[in-house]
Order: sequence, then C-alpha cells, then structure tokens
Amino acid sequence: MRNRLLTLLFLILTGTLTNAQSKVSRPDYLRTEIQDSIKIRILDSLDSLFAGIDSGKVNTGLVDKENYEFNLSFFESFKGLENVDTINNFYTRQLINLYPVAASEYLISISYVSNKRPEPIIGGIYNIIARYHNDEIVFSNPIKYLTKTWKTRVVGDITYYYRDTLNLKRAAEFNVKNQTIATKLGLTPMKFDFYMCHNFQEIFHLIGCEYDLQNNGTSNSGYIVDPNTLFSIMNNEDFSHDVFHIYASKIRKQKRNSAAEEGIAYSWGNAYYADNNGEIATQKELVSALRKYLRENPKTNLVDLFDKNPKIFNYGSDKISVKWVISGLICDEVERKKGIEGIKQLIDCGRGDENFFKCIDRLAQINRDNFNKKVMALIERDKQKLPPTSGHTP
Repeated sequence: MRNRLLTLLFLILTGTLTNAQSKVSRPDYLRTEIQDSIKIRILDSLDSLFAGIDSGKVNTGLVDKENYEFNLSFFESFKGLENVDTINNFYTRQLINLYPVAASEYLISISYVSNKRPEPIIGGIYNIIARYHNDEIVFSNPIKYLTKTWKTRVVGDITYYYRDTLNLKRAAEFNVKNQTIATKLGLTPMKFDFYMCHNFQEIFHLIGCEYDLQNNGTSNSGYIVDPNTLFSIMNNEDFSHDVFHIYASKIRKQKRNSAAEEGIAYSWGNAYYADNNGEIATQKELVSALRKYLRENPKTNLVDLFDKNPKIFNYGSDKISVKWVISGLICDEVERKKGIEGIKQLIDCGRGDENFFKCIDRLAQINRDNFNKKVMALIERDKQKLPPTSGHTP
C-alpha cells in the first residue's frame, strides 16, 4: 500500500513539474482528435523546440529537413516574442488548437496573450506544422501545407507560386530586371521562390502568422522571409524594388543611405507600393506626374520638396515618395556621368542626407545651392514618350 501511495505521489509531482516547466501552456479545456500517445510526443517535442528557441539555439533535429533553411528562419523568429520592450514574459504562450491535416501531419496554433492590463491583449497567433516522420516529431512552417493546391510556373530565375492566373508579361519583365540589376552591380543573378498574395495579411497567414499585433491592419506591402523567398505586393509579379536592396546589401560596407538606395530602386525597379488593381507606378510615370505638379505649383522649392517629402502623388498609396523620385533622377545623372562605379559610391556613401549631398556634389556637381536649377533640368530633360499608364493621376 505504501509503495502504491509513493508511486501515485511521484506521478502527481512529476506531472506538476512537467506542467510547470512547459514552454507552451496547455489549457485543460483543449480538445483534440489525436490519440494520446502521439499528442504527448508532439507536445513534449514542442516544449523542446521552444526551449531551444528561448536559449537562442534552435534544436535542428526538431526542424523538418524539407525546406530546412526557411523552417529554421521561421523558428528563430520566435525568439523574444513573449517580451515587450523591457518587460520580459509580458505574453504567455498558450496552445489553442491541435488537429490532424494529413496522414501523420498536425497543425498547431499557439497564441501569445497577456492579462497584465485591464483588457486582455493578443500579441499574436501562430501556426506550426508537426510531422511524425521516421519515429520522430519534426516541425515546419505551414506554407507548404497552405499552398499545396497552388500552381507553379518557372520564369527564368524566378519560380512563381500562385492560385489561378499569372501575368507572364510582368513576370518576364521582373526576370529581366533581376538579371540586369545583378549584372550591372557585378553580381551573379539570384534565383527566387516568389509567392503571389493579394495583401500583406495573406502573406502573414502563409508564413504561419494568423495575427500579429504590430502588423494588424497592414495591407499594401510585400515581404522577404529569407534572401531567396519573396512575397508579392498586392499580387504584383515585379519585386524589383526590394530585389535591388538585396543586391545592394551585398556590396554596401556602410549603413544604408536611404536617399541613394531608394532613388536607385525607384529608377531601376519600381515605386514598390501597388494601387488597388495591383499596378505599381514606374519612375517615368512619377517623373511625369512631378512635372505636372511643378507646372501647377510654380513657386515650389525643390530642396524643400526633397527635405519635407510631402504627399503629392495619387497612385493608390500615400506612401509613394516624391523624395525618392527626385533622388532617382539624381542617381540616373550620376550613372550617366560616372557609370556603375558612381552608383556603387552612392550605395556606399553612408547614412544620412548630408552624406548623400556630399556624394552627389562630388560625382554630379549637384548641391543645395544649385539644387533647384540642376534638378529642374533633369526633370525637364526626362520627357521621352511615356508607355501607356494604368489610369493614374498625379
């Protein structure tokens, strides 16, 4: 009898200790249709996964080897999500769903919730796939499961993943831009996996984030998960703006100069933000709109326009920048005068507008004193016939 009581006490204490040490809270009301032996293995492995995440060293044996780099990057991104600013453990991880999605595959949903304010705060809800493989549990990002019915199309160095239709003309243009940008900078063109999404919230859903407090409401934006995996901006096949930034980061030794890099990205790529039809304005369209604005506002000071960066464009997004349109024209002039070597000096000129001005003064003799005259000449010179527009108005 005494041995049975000791055994019972040991089991109770062991269970209490296991629950106390659990990295993901397991509410007693959680229901699942998974047999207990598999469920216990999944949850114990999940605790081991988060123990590694919290220590800063993910247990790679728990990461699914299929799409390994993507999965590892995903799990590394969980580090510190439970903290807010200087408050450690502001959020509590809680298991909120666990169910089978295929043979030996299970979807896990984890919420980050805080009760440290009068109303509960949900910091995020994240989905993970657990797979029972070779008598082991391994975990992955859910993107392969969520896109298993999507179509695939290879266009040059770009592999597109999409639901129904693909704009092949735009995809081919992006492939050419990708190759051109890399070649101009003396780099080898990269290959990309490119997922076509309608908005930013759909992107986050695909990469395992059902809800994120910091990004709630965000719509018109794209995403890069790792250097080779891209997610579209409002279902547009051309990601050349941010692809330029990827290549620029390979040759830049100093901190990024926004005026230089954004200007080149506008000129060599596009203006990044799409309208409601998924179209992205080109630099030529924006220069034409700027020229029209200046005709209607003849007293405009171009230095002020550059410094203050007011919203003057109507292209479906108020984030398109007149400052970057102007810097794009200046960067084009540097390229015309000094070639790619001049562009590389711009990319590596150091952070801040003053470093940008020092660089363009040296390379193109444009400074704050002659800015109005010189930049106006560039705007007026760029009057080549424009391609058909998408109905945008400045």
